[in-house]
Amino acid sequence: MFDYQFEWKNPHAGKVYVTGNFDNWQKTNELEKQPDGTFKKVIPLPSNKEKIIYKFVVDGNWVIDNSMPIEDDGMGNQNNCFNIPVEVTEIVAAAAEEDLIQINKQEEQERIRLAEEERLKKEQEEQERIRLAEEERLKKEQEEQERIRLAEEERLKKEQEEQERIRLAEEERLKKEQEEQERIRLAEEERLKKEQEEQKLRMKQLEDIKKLLSEDNDIYTIRERNKSSSKQKPISRSINESLVIKKEQQVNESKTRYIVYGLTCIGILAVLIYILSTY
Repeated sequence: MFDYQFEWKNPHAGKVYVTGNFDNWQKTNELEKQPDGTFKKVIPLPSNKEKIIYKFVVDGNWVIDNSMPIEDDGMGNQNNCFNIPVEVTEIVAAAAEEDLIQINKQEEQERIRLAEEERLKKEQEEQERIRLAEEERLKKEQEEQERIRLAEEERLKKEQEEQERIRLAEEERLKKEQEEQERIRLAEEERLKKEQEEQKLRMKQLEDIKKLLSEDNDIYTIRERNKSSSKQKPISRSINESLVIKKEQQVNESKTRYIVYGLTCIGILAVLIYILSTY
């Protein structure tokens, strides 16, 4: 590329465009009006063309500058033209070579950049792979720890349940043992109570027997007195005999009553002894 200044010298124009083979005749470059009335603009032109062909469009009319070189395009159209100077070509060639060197340098830099990016990408992928592998390892380790924790909790739970079962069984055993001891204590108290009642009954029987013996002695004493007083009056003797007979009847009744009472007590004691022997 090289810069070239186009100029239109008619100050009476409104708008002036320059177009040609450098912009495919698209009228993309409008000239700027200068203080002296002329229209000028510096436009970058391609250096790969041997000749620049152009034309001006002034207020919509396609015209040429008669002060500049003119050529016919072979179809009856006239255009301005000029050849690209040799020095421009050399400059362009040098610039092209410099551009080529620059392009090669840029391509090398781009290749190095892409290689570095590829290296960094692979390094990142490797780091990501290592990170994912580490996460997977940690995840498995956590799962294993969780499994061990749950197994330990299950073991402790079963152990606690077993201890609770043993405790309840021990409490039940102690409760039954206490109930058995209480039953034995109550049975022992009942036995002692019955023994005490039996002893009281025996004591009463002994007292009754002593009383009977005492009454027998009284009867014997009365009879002896009657014998010694056989010389008394008949009326007195008959009265004494009546008293003796009455006393004997009372004693016999008491004996009968005590015998029945004693037999009843003996029967009750036999039943109690049988009941106690069954425990």
